[in-house]
Amino acid sequence: WPPESVVVASLGRLAPEKSPEILFDAVALAATQDPRLRLLVVGGGPSEAGLRARAASSGLAARVLFTGSLSRPAALAWMADADLLLFTSRTETQGLVLAEGLSAGLPAIAVDGPGVRDSIRDGVDGIIVPHLPPGSLVDRLSDTIARLAQDRAGRSAMAKRARADADRFAVRRRVAQVEALYRSIAGPRR
Repeated sequence: WPPESVVVASLGRLAPEKSPEILFDAVALAATQDPRLRLLVVGGGPSEAGLRARAASSGLAARVLFTGSLSRPAALAWMADADLLLFTSRTETQGLVLAEGLSAGLPAIAVDGPGVRDSIRDGVDGIIVPHLPPGSLVDRLSDTIARLAQDRAGRSAMAKRARADADRFAVRRRVAQVEALYRSIAGPRR
């Protein structure tokens, strides 16, 4: 891709509950506003063949790269080539994909849902888009992608904040949070 490309990445399994068609349509629509946009689809799954066909039939095949299923380290290595992370899953409960993307310094655009607000600080290291009907959601995501693609300084600031606070996703920190929660529920020892 040309060096001026703005790469929007998707990380994870391609399955219906992850709403990959929303992701694809949002980037395709945003690309009509900004021809620098590219889509990096990191991962594979049952929806992959349909997305590949959609890319070919829409004329966007040259702007989309599918990596297929990869090991976790290989998938994360691909993320280094991205400028934004787009997250459209309806079923993520732990926010692992978001934590990995943010830890890699990728500002995230995500549809509000389980696990999203535990990971993204809206307006700080990403943007949370409300869950809307599919057509409206594609429009809102597309506008957000196009806006961030044009705002290099804003993306850079979000990336810096995401990287600076990546420690909040460390396992030891999460374990301490869970322990504190259990202690608050259990009460003092007798």
